[in-house]
Amino acid sequence: MQDRDVPQAGTPAAFGGTESTRSVVSIAADFAALVAMFEKQLELVSPSDVDTRSHLEKAKTAAERGAKLSQELMGLLQAAK
Repeated sequence: MQDRDVPQAGTPAAFGGTESTRSVVSIAADFAALVAMFEKQLELVSPSDVDTRSHLEKAKTAAERGAKLSQELMGLLQAAK
């Protein structure tokens, strides 16, 4: 069981709860979900389906870049406090 007074890392409350912070946390979570979804899809696609695998890999790479950028933005928001 978690202590309700202690904000979880990566949640808006952990970053002060400002609107911009909530937006960045939400975007980061969305990119993380996209990466996980593309990883799952790659597990399900036949290795012989080269075109589909290529498109999924490119999409996953783009989502990973978005996740990395949103993490960097969260770091900047924390440093600006």
